[in-house]
Amino acid sequence: MKSLNNSSTLSFLIFLLLPFFCFGQYYKVPAAQILENSFLVVQGEVVSTTCIKHDEDIYTENVLQIEQVFLGDSLSNEVTILTVGGTMDGITQFQSHGFSLRKGDKGFFFLEDFSSGWGVDYFKVYAGQQGFYQKKHDGFTTKLWSRMNTYPSLNSFYKNFGFDYNEEELEEELLAISNPDACLKYRLQPIEGADLSEKNNIVFEIYISSSVPAIIREISILFHYSNDWFGQNILANKKLDVSEQEFGEDYKLRIFDVSTDVISVSLVSDSPIKQLKHLSEKEILLARVSMNFAENGLGYPILVENTSYQLFYYDQYENPVANNCGHIQIRSRSRRSE
Repeated sequence: MKSLNNSSTLSFLIFLLLPFFCFGQYYKVPAAQILENSFLVVQGEVVSTTCIKHDEDIYTENVLQIEQVFLGDSLSNEVTILTVGGTMDGITQFQSHGFSLRKGDKGFFFLEDFSSGWGVDYFKVYAGQQGFYQKKHDGFTTKLWSRMNTYPSLNSFYKNFGFDYNEEELEEELLAISNPDACLKYRLQPIEGADLSEKNNIVFEIYISSSVPAIIREISILFHYSNDWFGQNILANKKLDVSEQEFGEDYKLRIFDVSTDVISVSLVSDSPIKQLKHLSEKEILLARVSMNFAENGLGYPILVENTSYQLFYYDQYENPVANNCGHIQIRSRSRRSE
């Protein structure tokens, strides 16, 4: 372990690496081995970190709030993960090629029991960085990423580790990856300085376009939002306003609370195919959305990486097409044109 004195004269102190935390930092550990040696596999978020010292070495206690359990049993919705290193009394210690966590880290944790030398039981992440998978959303797909491995989609990750997965969703994910032109492109443009009666509002416009000709019958977007920002059931509690923009009278706007933190915005038409809207690379403004909040919450107000889609359209030969994929980005038009 290395120590850094945060005084005006910086000095480095080199300590021996702690072997029980170094495993798995230098070579790829098979997924089966990670799973076999994990006592608990969970999805969650690090909600706090506290540094402690024992025998002149600094450690960090990372409190993980559990959102979902995939393997094992947890008697609490929180567990504490111990990592090597941290900062105390102006001294920073760290481990070369070591593993650390920060408040706000989210993902999938493969945990094993660990009994410390000072009589306190913790968990530690098996194989260090390879036992922690984070979601990486690129506006199109959500990948699962660790130090030495990546899965192209959520359900492919579940399937590889033997967890329950949705075969239909997996096929949709792989289809979207292999044929991205079949997915519509969505752009959320934040609106600043809008003339609104409510002060605390987030306002954005939803634009859509398509890489290939598409005649739209039905579009549905499911937005996941933060209850910390907006509370629950944002529509029922009259904290949401959505207005249709450029699709016209042949389409009906439908909005409803899917769950306590998911809202569905849909445009549907029963008109003859000749009256339906044609999409191309040129963007069309689908709707303007206004969301009211009491005060700034923690994290992001809208969880863009969890956005889901339902689409029914006709191709240029008027063949029906249905899928559940989409590209999504948040940026202004001016930046997009750069």
